Amino acid sequence: MPAKVSIKDLTMDYMLKDSVVTALKDINLDIKDGEFLCVVGLSGCGKTTLLNILGGFFPHTEGEILLDGKPITDAVRMNRGVVFQEYALFPWRTALKNVEFGLEMKGMEPKLREETAKKYIELVHLEKFAHLYSHNLSGGMKQRVAVARAYAYEPEFLLMDEPFGALDAQTRENLQEMTIEVWQQTHKTIFYVTHNLGEAVYLADRIIVLAGQPGVIHKEIRVDLPRPRDPFDPKVIELERQTTEAVRGN
Repeated sequence: MPAKVSIKDLTMDYMLKDSVVTALKDINLDIKDGEFLCVVGLSGCGKTTLLNILGGFFPHTEGEILLDGKPITDAVRMNRGVVFQEYALFPWRTALKNVEFGLEMKGMEPKLREETAKKYIELVHLEKFAHLYSHNLSGGMKQRVAVARAYAYEPEFLLMDEPFGALDAQTRENLQEMTIEVWQQTHKTIFYVTHNLGEAVYLADRIIVLAGQPGVIHKEIRVDLPRPRDPFDPKVIELERQTTEAVRGN
């Protein structure tokens, strides 16, 4: 089966004052259709830079990125969705209307748009809060709305940049469970950046460890464990240990 996303010989340089800094070098990575891929590494190794290149926010210097065999060369469009750490909700819209936003951009007629948004609001378990504005929602609820909005217009590829990093531990765990539940129902291809190594082991089919400055792929770790995953399972603990060692450069 051909890769959903293919990154070939990717290098990213940028100017810092009068010198050239290389952020990423010779990245080669294939992501399967429907795969949940987590990317981890120390701060400054290029995780978010790579996500921004995949989203089309940053140009890369060398190499090629293909989505369904076609080059990614421009800013995010309807074939890609992004969930950032910041909620980025429109405060003048209700939760439901925020989820409808991408569907409006697609030109979907109002009745179908509302039905589709309600479906995704239900997937993230917010049907009782659909008509509340963002200032009435908790941080976890706001991020559920952001996830529902990203899924609702059915992008081919979903990019998630530490979406639960600012939340408390219990809320983060609840949203991790929700993320897996929604992913299993939608079968989307996900590129997920996180600093939380336990989260990576809990979520991922495969973990990519970036290291160095410039960032390179240091190690690939496959997570061949059934879901749901128990964080106290010795196999989960062992994979988290391996991931920790890889991030440390071992």
